[in-house]
Amino acid sequence: MFRVLIAEDEWLVAYTLREQLEQQKCKVVGIAKTGEQTLELCRSERPDVVLVDITMPSTDGIEATRRIMQECPTCVIVVTAHGQPHHVLRAEEAGAMAYLLKPVSGAQILPAIKLATRRFAEFKSLQEQGADLQRALETRRLVERAKGILMKQADISEADAFRRLQKMAKQRRLSLREVTEEVITSATAADEFFSA
Repeated sequence: MFRVLIAEDEWLVAYTLREQLEQQKCKVVGIAKTGEQTLELCRSERPDVVLVDITMPSTDGIEATRRIMQECPTCVIVVTAHGQPHHVLRAEEAGAMAYLLKPVSGAQILPAIKLATRRFAEFKSLQEQGADLQRALETRRLVERAKGILMKQADISEADAFRRLQKMAKQRRLSLREVTEEVITSATAADEFFSA
């Protein structure tokens, strides 16, 4: 069962969507009339999916989508009467995972939600892999720097410097990254002390 937030300023459309979602066994966690309300409810209710209209008072649906993706990433489906390509492109650039044109039939909603949530899961996975890769590259760079410091200070080989870092990490129950950061910080502090 999907938990869905509806962001729609036209009450008739909002309640029609609510009824269609409930018929598909989805739980509607709120209805927002503005982009700001959408963001607030997204933060507080943590829905699985947000159905957002493009045209809303104050903050439009595309800007609301952009802010949702920045502040509390959630699967967003744009539901609108505006089917022009530039609207679709703007919605995708903001982070929308799917796009439905009004009037929406009950038969369209569940397949769109399933497709959008799969896309969102893929997006989150790629985002996490990217963050993990970035962290791994940073750690590798720190290890190389720490090995260089140990090689210079103890006049040892690169392999011995790496083994020493591993041993320090194991003995102190720290990650390799934490140990390398300590080695680099200590060496930097010593350099600053002797150059002053």
